[in-house]
Parts: sequence; structure tokens; C-alpha cells
Amino acid sequence: MEEKSRGRSEQLSQRRYRQVLAMAQEEALALHSAAELPPMAKLSPLPPRWIPRVLRLPDGFFQLVARDMMRIDRLARSSMADDLTANRPTEIEWINGEVVRLAESLGRDAPVNRALTALMREAEATRPHRHWSADALLDEIIARKAE
Repeated sequence: MEEKSRGRSEQLSQRRYRQVLAMAQEEALALHSAAELPPMAKLSPLPPRWIPRVLRLPDGFFQLVARDMMRIDRLARSSMADDLTANRPTEIEWINGEVVRLAESLGRDAPVNRALTALMREAEATRPHRHWSADALLDEIIARKAE
């Protein structure tokens, strides 16, 4: 199921999009800890390890708990969505790809970030660019994670 790219706040309003984000963040946080890297910059009032839990909340609870996360322009999109629309390379390699490389350096795997990286590379290589519904994206990540 393909659909037009949604705004970031609209994506965050859908639990299944948030589940994908939570899965990717959990992998990154676990690898960050395993690598004994310095503490991360504080980007939210919550500790980083809590954010995946908040992302997984049912929609109504999430909207109450994460009001600040939702206070962005409804039409705003992720920078990767903007890059795809403008036919520019995305920063997937510097974000999710870096998580995959960190996992490899530790002799581990990062299947969610690996799948997201592969999907974005595929999207970059096709015209028109592919966009995933929340259900389709989560299903695709789960399927690729099992590979």
C-alpha cells in the first residue's frame, strides 16, 4: 500500500509509524550503551530510554503525553521525505546506516535500522519515490527483520 508522504505530526499521530520509530530507537540505544559511548544530547524532557515506550502508547495517551512532540506544523515532513521529493540523496546513511555500522563494529546486528536503510535506498532509486502507509511500513520492517 503506497500513499503520499504524510506530515511529521500526522505520522506521529499513527501508532504503527511510531512503532517503527520506537524499534529503530531501541536498537540504537542498546548499541550506544554496548559501545559505552558518551551520554547523548538531551533532545526532550524525557530520558532517551523512555522515548520508545512513549512512542508505543495508544494514540490518545501518546497525544496527551507527547504534546510538545506534536506541536509542529501539520504539513511539516521529515527531512528525508523532503529530500525524496526534491530528488536529493537522503541522510539515511548518516542516521540509520551509522547504527548498522556501529552494530557491525560490535559484532551485532541492527535488523530494524538495516531494513529502514535498505528501504530508503530503494525509495531513492525509484521514480516516483515510494511512500509507505503506517501498516505497510511496519509489515515490511517486520518481514525484513526476520530475514
